[in-house]
Amino acid sequence: MSTEHDIYRSLRLNRIIVLSVIGAAVVVCLGAMYYNYKTNVYNMNHALVLSANGEVIPLQFVERKQVIGIQIREHLTKWFDTYYTFDQNNMLEQREKGLWLIADQEGQALERFYEEQGWFNDIIRKSLNQETSIIEESFEIGGIREPYQFRCTVQIRVHPMGRPQLTDTYQMSVTGMISLVAQDWPINPQGMIIHNYRESPWTKIQE
Repeated sequence: MSTEHDIYRSLRLNRIIVLSVIGAAVVVCLGAMYYNYKTNVYNMNHALVLSANGEVIPLQFVERKQVIGIQIREHLTKWFDTYYTFDQNNMLEQREKGLWLIADQEGQALERFYEEQGWFNDIIRKSLNQETSIIEESFEIGGIREPYQFRCTVQIRVHPMGRPQLTDTYQMSVTGMISLVAQDWPINPQGMIIHNYRESPWTKIQE
C-alpha cells in the first residue's frame, strides 16, 4: 500500500509541475504577443527624427502626425524617383522598386497602361533616359487622419542617352491617397502605400 501511495503522489506532483510549466509558458507567450502588439502600434504612430539642432545622435521618437507631411513627401519622391526615373538599362529594376510603394491592383493597372501605350518599348528602342521631379509649390496634403489625400504636379524630362540637349519636357497632375503600413527597409522605409492613384495625360511643355 505504501508503494502505491508513493506512485500516485509522484504522479500528482509531476502533473502539477507540468501544468505549472505549461501555464507559465502560456503567460510568457501572451505577454510577448502583447508587447509585440504595443511595440508595433507605437512604431506605426511614431517616427525617428534628428534632434532639434540637426544632430544625428541622439535620435528622438516623435508622434508620427507631427512629421506625416514630410514622410508623405519623401514617400512620393521615392515613388517618382523609381517608377518614373530610369533608362533602358535599369528600367525593370526601377519599376519593380516603385511597385512596392503602390497598391498591387493599381500598380498592375499602371503597368498595363504604359505597356499598351508602347512607352516601355520606346524607352528601349530609342535608348531614352527619363527623369522626374515634383514641382514643390504644387504639393498639397489633405486630411487629418489616414488615408491622407495628396495632389501634386510632376515634371518628366526625356532625352536620348548621352544627348541631354534634346530633352523633351512634360507635366502631369497626380492625385491619390496614402495609408500607413509596416515599414520595410529599404523597400518601403516610410511605411506607406499609395492608392486611388490618378494621373492626367502628359502635357508637353514648350521650351
